Amino acid sequence: TVPIIHDLIDSDLRVDDEWITYHNAYTLSPGGYDNVIRVITKGGHANSDGKKIVITDADEVLILTKIKWYENLKQGSAATLKKFMLDLPQDYQTLLQPHAAAHGEIFNRVTLDLDGGQNRRLTSEELIGLAWKTSYEQIPSALLEKMYDASRFYFICSAGDFPPNLQGIWNGVFTAPWNGSYTFDANVELAMDSALSANMTEGMDGYFRFIESLVPDWRINAKNLFGARGVSAQIVASPNTGLHLHYEGVWAWQFWTQGGGWLSSYFYDYYRFTGDKVFLKNRAIPLMKEIALFYEDYLQEIDADGNYIFPMSCSPEVGGVLLSNNSVLDVAVAKELLTNLIAGCEELQIEKDNVVKWQAMLKKMPPYQTGPDGDIAEWADGVFNHAYNHRHYSPFYPVFRSFEFSPETTPELWKVAEVSLEKKRDQWLHHGTDEWGIPFGRAFHAQSAAYLRQGDVVEEIINSMADRLYPSLHMSLRPNGNTFNFDGNGAYPDIINRSLAFSLDGTLDLLRSVPPSWDKGSIHGILVRGQIEIDHLQWHQSKGIINLELTSSIDQQITLRVPASKSIKSLKIIEGTAKADVSTRGENARKVTLPANEKLKIEIHHDVVEPKVIRTDLALNKTVTASSFLQGGYDSHLAFDGIIRSRWSSENSDPQWLAVDLGKEMAVDAVELSWEAAYGKCYTIEVSTDSVHWTEVYSTKEGKGGREELEFAPTKARWIRMHGTERGTLAGYSLWSFKVYGK
Repeated sequence: TVPIIHDLIDSDLRVDDEWITYHNAYTLSPGGYDNVIRVITKGGHANSDGKKIVITDADEVLILTKIKWYENLKQGSAATLKKFMLDLPQDYQTLLQPHAAAHGEIFNRVTLDLDGGQNRRLTSEELIGLAWKTSYEQIPSALLEKMYDASRFYFICSAGDFPPNLQGIWNGVFTAPWNGSYTFDANVELAMDSALSANMTEGMDGYFRFIESLVPDWRINAKNLFGARGVSAQIVASPNTGLHLHYEGVWAWQFWTQGGGWLSSYFYDYYRFTGDKVFLKNRAIPLMKEIALFYEDYLQEIDADGNYIFPMSCSPEVGGVLLSNNSVLDVAVAKELLTNLIAGCEELQIEKDNVVKWQAMLKKMPPYQTGPDGDIAEWADGVFNHAYNHRHYSPFYPVFRSFEFSPETTPELWKVAEVSLEKKRDQWLHHGTDEWGIPFGRAFHAQSAAYLRQGDVVEEIINSMADRLYPSLHMSLRPNGNTFNFDGNGAYPDIINRSLAFSLDGTLDLLRSVPPSWDKGSIHGILVRGQIEIDHLQWHQSKGIINLELTSSIDQQITLRVPASKSIKSLKIIEGTAKADVSTRGENARKVTLPANEKLKIEIHHDVVEPKVIRTDLALNKTVTASSFLQGGYDSHLAFDGIIRSRWSSENSDPQWLAVDLGKEMAVDAVELSWEAAYGKCYTIEVSTDSVHWTEVYSTKEGKGGREELEFAPTKARWIRMHGTERGTLAGYSLWSFKVYGK
């Protein structure tokens, strides 16, 4: 046994032959908790010296544990916990059976098949090893399936009386990273993101009750910090308080005014998935009304155009500035909250006077601004630039969460989002210095890409998330594996679900962002918005076939759509009374009338899409030479090691070159350069069969940096080099990777 050593806890540890009890009192408050452990042995002996229990010659050891928190420790009693544990069965299988049945029923609702084949027989360690050998560019389908299943299992385990915290329910130390808190600027939300789409709706109840338990304290926050009615959520919570207590000298978290709206969106989303109007009326609407009431008092300043100013606006840990006006996140969350509240009240035919008021507020929301490159300005007042080299994705809220941007209704903003996400991909995901792409940032990027119909980006990111796996298939927060957080696992199933089937406002998109290399596969049991269950979705892209089975809980007409590249040749109702008709929304869409509670089978034939050909990097881990390299970890071979976190850097002069020996003569036709900030403005790509005589196959005097994919006519070569003649910055040339493709 290990005593609890913590400045804020006074712990009393007691040990006998059968029991270990921790009586823990908080030093700065009257609260605390009891932890009781019972050790049951079959055969052998258990003896205690008062500090530990020593077990010898036992056939089996069963360990039971129970923790109880008290607002006032005088309420506590280890004896009560002991009595509870004495009443439990003393047989492991008897204890496990109801647990396994309950978890198994939820887990077995959903199945993902990505054609994993014989690799499914391999262990997780073996599958991770196969992925590592390709630098995580080619992931065994069986590993993706296991990651999907493991992530669902971990959510089922973690979602009970409370939602998963930063570590779910797993933590090996008394001082958990960030105190194992409930962090509301990304982590809790991502942890909950798969609950609905992956058909684990029971897991939402603990989240709903937890948020509702914080509301009384949120009212105090609104009143005391802002002089406002309604509620204001804090950014970091513990199970026993919703007060704004998380302050430090760097971040202005007391101005986390968007928190309540973001958290409440899951209440409304539950209604959109399930159609539960009782929940909408009694739980979602009351919470959203209090948040709208806060906005009514908080938004008092008006700009010259008659739009609201969000003063002291906060964008989490991003942007190089603590506070400004009109962060994209603030504006987007407020717009979503009011839009959902209006729609919900109109559905219930209530709050007619307030609906008029909320509609007027919605019209006063400030417009989003764009930067000089056509990307979104993180601060809608246009004063501060967007900081892309950061793990948070707050300015992308309109595409990963609220789905405000649309190519049909807001085509300009849709394009802005595409430009912004590509810049984020280049400056943070590929080459950033902020924790090298931790899982929750990658999850937000993949969710955004899935909504923007970028299947290739989705594939890249879900593959890259495999490089953070422990053998358990939990995801490490940092590259060195020293910190586990739950959020990456929490969002992983949802990324795949929304890529395969996504429904919004009466349109059901099939294979919306399916990764190009997933030529065939199937999924069954997932849910989509609009009260529809996808009983079975099977696809074979290279044969142009989709088989769909679905059930709608209501009578409705939807637009069924496949990607624009897959124009529908035919859509046939195989089973059921649904009716299909042409759609005015393109050759890739059909109108389908769904009867309530009837399982339908639909067969779709579409234009054939050839499966993605995965090209092999011929230069990976090959022999390298260079004109120069900087000391301190920037050797030339680091551009060819397949590790995106390492790079080659030259001396700060011109010219410089970097060459790779493929080992034998091959036909090459493309090079991919991934530049660090120090890029080449003028350079050539040259090839050779003898490393003496070089032939130029590509040249530029207008290099822009970032990732450059350079194609040229197939050429016989053994050596390939980048020859730089003019740097784009004062630093030298620096490449994260130098890849060569061909045959």
